[in-house]
Amino acid sequence: VDKGAGNQFPKLWTHAEPHSAVIYWRMKDIADQAVSYVEYGPTSKYGLKTPTTSSPRWAHFHRLIGLKPGRKVHYRPVLLGKGKTILGPDGTLTTPTGEGWTPVPGKLTGPPYVLDKGGKYILTKDIVAPGTAITIDAADVVLDLDGHTVRFGTGAGKQAAGIQVSAKGPAAVRNGVIIQGDSSADYSAAIESRWRSFPREISGMTVTVHRPNGYPVKFLGGSAGAKVHHNLLTSRVTELESRHYPGNDLVRVDLDNSDRGACLIHDNILTGGCHRGISVTGKSSGSKIFGNDIRHHAMYVNGYAISLHAPGIEAHGNRITSTGRGMHLTRPQLLVHDNYLDLQGHATLDDMPTRSRPFRKIMVELHGIKLEGSKVTGAKIYRNFVRIRQHAPAGGVRYVPA
Repeated sequence: VDKGAGNQFPKLWTHAEPHSAVIYWRMKDIADQAVSYVEYGPTSKYGLKTPTTSSPRWAHFHRLIGLKPGRKVHYRPVLLGKGKTILGPDGTLTTPTGEGWTPVPGKLTGPPYVLDKGGKYILTKDIVAPGTAITIDAADVVLDLDGHTVRFGTGAGKQAAGIQVSAKGPAAVRNGVIIQGDSSADYSAAIESRWRSFPREISGMTVTVHRPNGYPVKFLGGSAGAKVHHNLLTSRVTELESRHYPGNDLVRVDLDNSDRGACLIHDNILTGGCHRGISVTGKSSGSKIFGNDIRHHAMYVNGYAISLHAPGIEAHGNRITSTGRGMHLTRPQLLVHDNYLDLQGHATLDDMPTRSRPFRKIMVELHGIKLEGSKVTGAKIYRNFVRIRQHAPAGGVRYVPA
């Protein structure tokens, strides 16, 4: 047991509400990984702990539940790896009382529960919805799930969302769990905003989707000032309609072409999916993608961990340990530095045509960082670690006659 390794927890982030809290951190060295848990309780003796994570990662997300309003909580992050236990420092947070928040469902009818007035809302219980669960129609809404779970798309058989943000103004969603049900149609999303060029913020969320073409986070057709940070996003999607368009992503942000607000996507843990991890399109002055721990799983061709289809984005300090391609750059003035890419590839994929590239080998190209097209000008790429491991198909490499 190592009690003196507090420097392994340099980027610790917390968020607390009356009955729950989120603890998130990245390890000091981007090449390191471990499993983890958090001890917590009313004193430094703790007494409670979160479940141990299932696989080693660089970044770590834990939710504390069963807390009481207006109380001090002690917590200690713990890492398990390389044959030893590393104890983090004792920390404290204080849960708010929740006064001044509007309860959901409260007096609202639904689902879907419609938030049509600005203000602060807090979910007071788990909810299940046959279609969309919650719709944010008003500007200046903050919705905190307080650790509760929203299940959407359990029976309607239509396209649905866990939380649909349609407000013509800022909105924030944080601190809860969203799970996709078995009856939502293609292109459903856990958190979605369409054609609304207003700031959206998503933080402290645990999201799981699994239906065809499903998205954990989708800002479709225009967004400005989007902030997606400190989330645990998982996709078990295995089917997409087309790998060309729209493809499929764990986080998709289509930026406003008027370039009205920078996008920040940082400190997220992304797992699974069948195509891409993070995709950004549009105009993006000042936008940044950093500190993300990405382990996506590309089951179709052109599946990248990060796709930069907007000019001027800075992507730095991301750890990518994916099965699939690394980073795809197609626009000018991109800044890509200090990323860690350790990739493995598929020998074959189900949409690879006979006699496909590369040339006479029936294998899939694997890219670390790819610059494609005449619009990639002025790029700066430096201090990245890139490793590629391509596995031969069963029976060895198969050659096609000339």
